[in-house]
Amino acid sequence: MITPNSPASAPSGATHPVPDAPLTATETVFEKLLADIVGGTYPAGARLPAERDLAKQLGASRPTLREALRRLGEWNLVKPRRGSGIAVQDVTDWMIDVLPSYLRYAEPGPEAPSTPIMVKDLLRLRRSLMREILSMVITRVRPEATARARDVARDAWEKRTAGARSATADLDVLRSIVESAKCLPGLWMLNQMSGIYNDLAKSLGAVLSPPESYLAAWDGVLDALEQQNSDEAIARMNQYLEGHDERLMALLELIQ
Repeated sequence: MITPNSPASAPSGATHPVPDAPLTATETVFEKLLADIVGGTYPAGARLPAERDLAKQLGASRPTLREALRRLGEWNLVKPRRGSGIAVQDVTDWMIDVLPSYLRYAEPGPEAPSTPIMVKDLLRLRRSLMREILSMVITRVRPEATARARDVARDAWEKRTAGARSATADLDVLRSIVESAKCLPGLWMLNQMSGIYNDLAKSLGAVLSPPESYLAAWDGVLDALEQQNSDEAIARMNQYLEGHDERLMALLELIQ
């Protein structure tokens, strides 16, 4: 199991994530309950202790506890049940936002997919999402958007040792293209994926840093876009992402 900021066999020159700022009271309570739910202390169908008792156990005020529970509800980990308190939802009902926390806290077992399988599934979803969004907006991309995207890619490359920032570089480049096309649903999907991927970087550290082929790969995609060759642009992006993800999975196998 990979834990937050665990050492990784990283590429030369890569650094580990900078520790986050201290958690607020609400974040501390949220994280404790999240760990207890994902780790199985409160299994699916279990009722959480009464609010007064739970607040006392956690050393938190009731308003702080309520806010933490509200956040857990946004991820569909818990749900109020009339007359019977707050129940833990089945894992199949959870939102994808919980994935990085699942990797941190879930206990290995026959019912729990391994870290490599979970990451592999996430990467496959990311590739599918990026391909689909690019194909959807490709005819709406403004001429100046590719120049902006090249700037974003180069800025991301300069910050490639900056932990989580470099982990979302691919999404940032595509985001600049989608923003030019004024595709709000596409932007919102990328925003959600970026948040999940950014959190994942806190656990995987420098393993997620971009490969040496990063700039050349995006230049190829953007060249094809400028030539209005949509098939070539999608093919080049897919080729890069598959290579990137194969490299990442190989590194993950080394640190398991």
